[in-house]
Amino acid sequence: MPVRKYLMIICLCSLVVFAGCGGGMSTNNPDTKVPLPPGSRDKFVIAGSGANIPVTVKLAQAYQAKTGIALDIPGSIGSDGAINAVKADSLELGLISRPLNASERSAGLKEVPYARIGLVFAGHRDVADSGFSSQEILEILAGTKTTWADGTKIFVFVRQSNDSANLAFYDLIPGFRAALSEAGEQRRWQVYYRDSDMSDALRKTKGSFGIANLTEIALADSAIKPLALDGIVPTPDNIVNGVYKPVLTLAFVYKGGLTSRAAKVVDFVFSDEGRQILVKWGAVPLER
Repeated sequence: MPVRKYLMIICLCSLVVFAGCGGGMSTNNPDTKVPLPPGSRDKFVIAGSGANIPVTVKLAQAYQAKTGIALDIPGSIGSDGAINAVKADSLELGLISRPLNASERSAGLKEVPYARIGLVFAGHRDVADSGFSSQEILEILAGTKTTWADGTKIFVFVRQSNDSANLAFYDLIPGFRAALSEAGEQRRWQVYYRDSDMSDALRKTKGSFGIANLTEIALADSAIKPLALDGIVPTPDNIVNGVYKPVLTLAFVYKGGLTSRAAKVVDFVFSDEGRQILVKWGAVPLER
């Protein structure tokens, strides 16, 4: 069943309907614990941005092993899908990879950032190059740079123009937005709409080139090669120190106050065990 329809059914059946209330972000404040209504306890769905899903699935697996409580994390519905579902009270806890805007905050939505992940230009593990300059990235998108250093063909894959991965590069690489837009108008390159689909393409296609995040790369078990940008390698230290700039901030989103069970999940993510899982799978944990 498609995820969007799945969430709609959840909403219509009132499986996950919550009473909004005020409260701070800290999960240690009992005033932020919103009681669940009868009939909503049989499934705990946490859904949202595809960038969040891989590492959050790992967190959910560890949480179930520790507590016996299963978390249902379906395929990507995007940050906007999570925000709209939380706003409509059809989702208790959402996953977003972009900040809330003023309108969303005024609707009672709150966010809890829990990790940063590096966004990288990447290729199949066998590609000859170890990195590109910003100018070379523009030439690849324009179709004027067509081969890797060993002369093999570059197979270019892109995300849709409004994807959060592209947004991270728009301000960092002058001309990137225009180059991507022109490539889209010409239908020059294959477009992928989900992180997992891009990851699969990079992993399976020799000579491939695209954008991926470091969590997807960690899950690919060395099948995808991250590329340096302008000589800067996307290491955890470079991300933490702000030397490597293209990053996404992963966050939970909720409305009003956290329910008791949502608060327990968030507490686990910020625990020592949760932080170790984030690091293992390519994310940089954030302080609460």
